[in-house]
Amino acid sequence: MTDTTKAIPNRGYHAHIYYDREKTRPTAERLCAAIGDKFQVEFGGFRDEPVGPTRRSS
Repeated sequence: MTDTTKAIPNRGYHAHIYYDREKTRPTAERLCAAIGDKFQVEFGGFRDEPVGPTRRSS
């Protein structure tokens, strides 16, 4: 039997960290800082309002 599957190279990851701007933003900031200390990442900043198709309503 011949293996016809092809390996797909890892092109990277991205993540969204959701937080409550009044209650958990400081925790989200510390989490992002810890991730930045441990991994080589590009940080896109904080958005206090929902954005895009994955936005959640309160």
